[in-house]
Amino acid sequence: MIEAYVSAPHGWTARTKRSASQRGTAFVEWCSAHGLERPDQLTSKELARWREERLGAVSAATVNRDEDVMRKAFRWASEQSPPLCARVEALAQRRRLRESKRLQLELIPSPAEVAAIAAAFGRHPEHAWLGLAVLLGAATGLRREELSRLRAEDVSDEWVRVYPEEGAHDEAWSGKSHRERRIPCPPETIELARRWVAARGERVLADSTTRRLHKAAELAGLTVKGWHDLRRTFATEAVRAQVPLH
Repeated sequence: MIEAYVSAPHGWTARTKRSASQRGTAFVEWCSAHGLERPDQLTSKELARWREERLGAVSAATVNRDEDVMRKAFRWASEQSPPLCARVEALAQRRRLRESKRLQLELIPSPAEVAAIAAAFGRHPEHAWLGLAVLLGAATGLRREELSRLRAEDVSDEWVRVYPEEGAHDEAWSGKSHRERRIPCPPETIELARRWVAARGERVLADSTTRRLHKAAELAGLTVKGWHDLRRTFATEAVRAQVPLH
């Protein structure tokens, strides 16, 4: 059921599809380990036991996301023709856990801190291309996968373009908005984007490069959670420059 749900054309990004698959598979494995083999065995008591065990390892926010995936998966499965399983009422009626609020300020590097992280990458010539990614991510607000997919034809003299691939929803890549967008850029950013495309080649920003980002930030005396922090820098500086939100 989980495989069918994840493979269906939902218009997801590759990252969303991967996350749903991992969360769904982990839940099914837990059920199997506890002798739960049918959806009708998922009672409120069993779900409470799963939630309690899960909270011992992850945050309430992660548990809520796990349950969101399973709730949608079982609902989708029950609505197929013929249904893949019966509706799981206990899961549909679950209340979300209260999530603790995290301090956002520490997750937004300033432009000077972004430059320091990029400089830390520059200490190792083989990682210099990642320094360009740091600078371009903060200058354009591109997400990690969007940076990885940027091509020469996506960079004009005035803007950087992001757009979904052509093809079926379950095969073609799409950005989170599922539509084309163009980011107006000054000449310095356009030149940086072209340098990034040339230096990146066929390489992508994967989990391994995220670990390198953490290390570079540590060398600069800073802490970042991941590539998305650079997008927050872009948004923060745009607001400070009185750029309209739309």
